[in-house]
Amino acid sequence: MTILILSFESTLFWRKGRILSPTPFRHFLDLTLLGSWSFLLYSVLSLSASIPMASAQEATAETRAIEWKMVGKGIATAEYKLGNNEVVFSKPVVLLRVDPNLVKFRVVQELEGGGASVRTMTRQVSGIAGINANFFDEAHQPLGLVVSEGKQLHSLQRGGSVLTGVFLINKKGVPSIIHRDEYDPKDVQLAIQAGPRLLNDGRLIQMKSGQDSSRRSGVAITKDGKILLYATVLRFPGTSFEEVSKLLLDPQLGIRDALNLDGGGSSQLFIEGTSVLGNEIFVHGGDSVPVGLIVSAK
Repeated sequence: MTILILSFESTLFWRKGRILSPTPFRHFLDLTLLGSWSFLLYSVLSLSASIPMASAQEATAETRAIEWKMVGKGIATAEYKLGNNEVVFSKPVVLLRVDPNLVKFRVVQELEGGGASVRTMTRQVSGIAGINANFFDEAHQPLGLVVSEGKQLHSLQRGGSVLTGVFLINKKGVPSIIHRDEYDPKDVQLAIQAGPRLLNDGRLIQMKSGQDSSRRSGVAITKDGKILLYATVLRFPGTSFEEVSKLLLDPQLGIRDALNLDGGGSSQLFIEGTSVLGNEIFVHGGDSVPVGLIVSAK
């Protein structure tokens, strides 16, 4: 016999004010016999080994078909599930796949201080979708490189072990993710600096803190030149880089390069409601951010 004790927070995954997750993450069991309502998340008390259970590795190895839904011309969204097919063990991730030949990307920075949500930034420029970008300091000033419409707003940061990557689009509309040491400002239309880099030419980049869990968001480039934005939904228990790597290596997505963006409360992804998609999708991290990467119609 196996007793599984679960405690989930409600997810901040909204569509017009409604929780969008496959099932409400509000499963609280009475833990008074254990003396508290502590933040126990997957606490398993094995009283007998008579019931076989699939390993985590076997569960995450299952292949799931990705069902894309059109948002507009050159833009599609899907929900990806990390973990196994049991809802309480899965961690939803919102994906946005964009063809840079059919839309326009722009970097939006809040200049008044204090930052804003990605939804606010997207709507300020009549955009279709957006995701948070740079890390920032206590004064809400972005850390690292920011280039918008060919103009450098913040300089490249060369020190430290986190902000190792740059996502950029050149003036010909070609996207790339490079190491910061490879950055050349010539012919750059837009750029943001973040990190760490997660995937380079289809291969994982090793890191020391792959097991740490938090909200995650990122940008990736596929082998056929499309741009993929993603954000994990659950704040608690969060998602590790090791778990994110399973998404990045899924052959259905065909990802070549990937860069981690600011996470935790900053992690957010917004997709405006359309006649094709229906209501808006908003993965809200809760924090205001100074820079957003916004998708707009050409």
